[in-house]
Amino acid sequence: MNKRKKVSILYFLEQSIKSLWRNGVMTFASIAVLLSCLLVLGSFVLLLVNVNYNVQNIGMLNYILVFVDTDRDPSLSTEEVDDAFTIDQASPETTASGSIVENGGSAETTSDSGNAGQSESSLVRVRGLWDDMSDADIASLGSKYDGEEITSLQSGVLSSTEELVNFTDLSKARTEVEDLRERFASVKARKAELGGDALGVYNDTETELTNIYKRITSLNDIELAIRQLDNVDTVKFTSKAQALAEMNEKYAEYTDLFDRLKSGDNPLTDQFTITYKDNTGVNELKTSIEHMTGMIYKINCQVEIANTIENVRSGIVFVFVWFLVILIVVSMFVIINTIKLAVFSRRQEIMVMRYVGATNAFITTPFVFEGVIIGLVASIAAYIVQYYTYMYIHNTVLTKFPFISVVDFGSFGGILLVGFLGLGILTGIIGSVISLHKYLRA
Repeated sequence: MNKRKKVSILYFLEQSIKSLWRNGVMTFASIAVLLSCLLVLGSFVLLLVNVNYNVQNIGMLNYILVFVDTDRDPSLSTEEVDDAFTIDQASPETTASGSIVENGGSAETTSDSGNAGQSESSLVRVRGLWDDMSDADIASLGSKYDGEEITSLQSGVLSSTEELVNFTDLSKARTEVEDLRERFASVKARKAELGGDALGVYNDTETELTNIYKRITSLNDIELAIRQLDNVDTVKFTSKAQALAEMNEKYAEYTDLFDRLKSGDNPLTDQFTITYKDNTGVNELKTSIEHMTGMIYKINCQVEIANTIENVRSGIVFVFVWFLVILIVVSMFVIINTIKLAVFSRRQEIMVMRYVGATNAFITTPFVFEGVIIGLVASIAAYIVQYYTYMYIHNTVLTKFPFISVVDFGSFGGILLVGFLGLGILTGIIGSVISLHKYLRA
């Protein structure tokens, strides 16, 4: 049985190849037209893949950037601070303290040489209160530091607030600063123990912690409000410190410039990067963000360019679909006529087979195999032509237009080959079945 089946398949293949060779002109025409159809299909697919790839590489086209400037917002004024964060600016001891220079979450106490010992002592006492130490422990701590080491001690006074300067997760930062707030409130009970420079250090620590708290909570409120808007897919927060670090990494040759910016006021602002689900609703989303209250002062949304690219992409798809439909119809027409010609040339042989009792499947299978062979040959030939054509264009674009990104053929070559084989063989089979329909009915 297996031998008979094997012989039958070989017989069908032999008859199909002989018939295709006998009708060489029509066979060549069928393969050429189907090959053209597959090449058009592959070219449009490759074009769409590269358009999408380049659009994704152009950052601001797919995103809405919302810039937030906490330094411009009046909500950070100390007059609005709640009771737990009231700053005792009126205390007569405050005026006796050295000036505090705030920079990126650190505080630096300066005083004249006559008050150096008092300044060091004040820093030690605030550090002791902050760490909830006893008077004996504070005195012991003070004996461990001399004038040269006081700078490292000074940075420890605000170590907890310094960790919040480069935050990226607003929800986590909000929880941490609220915990820090409770800790600082407990220190207020011992505030009366402070005097002179120590009170000044305490008040400036309190001021900075207040500003960080209000900045984080305001930014977190904005993030939560944005996430609730329609058409929002993702929201990413980038702090101004992080933005400066990213610019420094990107433009490493300007190290001196960024060192000066880090040691002074950061000119950048906090920002939210928002991705959206649907291009058609971008204008409504932008309007909703513009109407939000808070510290938002600038919105970048290249919706016009995005819409233009989307229209170009839609136009490519429209043209591609119609070209594909037309070429598939033409391919089927040529294949149908090729099979009809083969059937006509073997009409007497078919009549004899019918008289001796051959089944429809036995009679028509060689012609179906013809369609499969046409589709298979056209698919493989189309893939080879597509590969070399694409690699030529790939190398040319990279050489002459380095600013354009081109997708590597290997990343989708397998999928393209499977698509070519599937469409080519299916088209050949359908064409064969249609051409044999009237003979099957007979």
